[in-house]
Amino acid sequence: MASFNITVNHVANAFIKKFKEENLDLTHMQLQKLVYYAYAMFLFVDNKPLFKGKNSSEGDSPFEAWAYGPVSRELYNDIKSCNNNSYKVQKELKTNEKLTKESEERLNSIVKNVCRIFQGWSAMKLSDLSHSIYGAWYKVKESDGKGDLFFLQNEDIRKEVKSLFVD
Repeated sequence: MASFNITVNHVANAFIKKFKEENLDLTHMQLQKLVYYAYAMFLFVDNKPLFKGKNSSEGDSPFEAWAYGPVSRELYNDIKSCNNNSYKVQKELKTNEKLTKESEERLNSIVKNVCRIFQGWSAMKLSDLSHSIYGAWYKVKESDGKGDLFFLQNEDIRKEVKSLFVD
């Protein structure tokens, strides 16, 4: 399998474009959760991360366990700075490099499938799904500060996808 040069902002921009094409509003929380589920499904199917986090280490995903579910801090910081802290995502985010044609096609396929599954889901419904007792977010929250568990673990994300969508 070829290596993809995809970043969290590439994934976010693919969702932003898709929602604009369909003339739909996209909130910050919806975007965070959709990016998370794109990452999760890619991890489950391809057995490797869709993108890496700046501060996550081996085995960690780039998602932290926040109150309303998994959040990419990198994406959070870029959304708030690019959208004047408004509730709805208003424009695409900055990316440092252009995707290869193969990466762009793969990413668009992932985004299309995630949108097909979660079309019409509110931010809160997506957040609630991410709080499943089988999920990676729940495992971090249940640890309640015991150990160094702060980032969701890739293996737990794989198990979450399997329990929610395959079993």
